Amino acid sequence: MSDIADFILKHHERLDGAGYPYGIKADDIPLITKILTVAEAYDAMASKQTYQNTFSQKEVIQELVKHSCTQFDPIIVRTLVEKVLKQSWYSVLYGVNNTVIKFGESFDPLEGVFVKDLSDPTLSIQDIKINGLVNTKRPGNYHLIYSITNAHGRMERIIRKVAVGDLINTHSIQYDVKKWEKLEIDGANITYTHQKNHINIELLKGGGNFWSAQLIYSGVILEKGKQYVLSFDAYTNISRKEMHISIGWLDVENDFWHSFISTSENKFYITPYNQTYKLIFKMENDTNLKSDLKFEFGTGEQTKLTISNINLYEFVS
Repeated sequence: MSDIADFILKHHERLDGAGYPYGIKADDIPLITKILTVAEAYDAMASKQTYQNTFSQKEVIQELVKHSCTQFDPIIVRTLVEKVLKQSWYSVLYGVNNTVIKFGESFDPLEGVFVKDLSDPTLSIQDIKINGLVNTKRPGNYHLIYSITNAHGRMERIIRKVAVGDLINTHSIQYDVKKWEKLEIDGANITYTHQKNHINIELLKGGGNFWSAQLIYSGVILEKGKQYVLSFDAYTNISRKEMHISIGWLDVENDFWHSFISTSENKFYITPYNQTYKLIFKMENDTNLKSDLKFEFGTGEQTKLTISNINLYEFVS
């Protein structure tokens, strides 16, 4: 009960730290609290009992997007819009992915970023607004907010996490077929092949959840208190493919998966453009000498997906 009370107590906190009662921000806010915050805001705007002039669903979505990245977690807002409200998500920014910059190197926040909006062909990177600064001469974790609005008033906002420090390659991912295995649940069906540092995956049939189809790499060593960066390149043959990353271990006796990742940032949207994706996380659990790395992509239509250049680094700030 104390945990539930704590989640509720913090539901007025904001990602940017301007909330109350503690003024905590970002990853210091519990994931369940972030979900409660978005749910309450949606209910308040959509409920006829709250406002004299009820917001339309379109207006509610616009407000949630407008205040995402500062007040609301953008990943949770997107999940609400797509999974619950069954509405399309406006997504035109590409290449705005979390990244790591080595100490002292230069950083251009627009490098590798491009815009593609079929409804507004004039929209370009010149229309992107970026809030926040990155000092590559000062190690640490930084957050940038990218926002863009097209001629029709549709807006996209993305938080980009930029870590400045040094990377130590702690685990060399092997592409030997013996190191990988697939897991199919709920009727899902996948095939995969290896080619040098590439893994080519074909989802022949999706299941009921993203974990219905998994590709698993075993034998990853993680140490308590250290921060890690998982880096990989990926592209797909459809406009967008949702993929989740998980690192942890399976308690076979109790059939329970213990995940070491407590952030909502382990969800990635893979596009037809080959891009680099990075998952930055801290090992809060006890040292584990044999963890599993899982790529989960089990829902949707028949899809081809290529993952390459997988690396796991220790991040030292």
